[in-house]
Amino acid sequence: EMWRDICLANRTALLDELDRYRAQLDEMRAALQSGDGERLEASFDIARTARRAWGEGSGRS
Repeated sequence: EMWRDICLANRTALLDELDRYRAQLDEMRAALQSGDGERLEASFDIARTARRAWGEGSGRS
């Protein structure tokens, strides 16, 4: 019940985030399907940068 209420109260932000996540998954799928290694590497670089930034912001390394 609590999580339902939280999700519903924040549904616009959650839907936006889910759309961004789906777009990233679609991009990864397309790169895999077409065998585009450069595009995969670019996705990995973006993920690595985001992970490092998140770790620095939370005091983690």
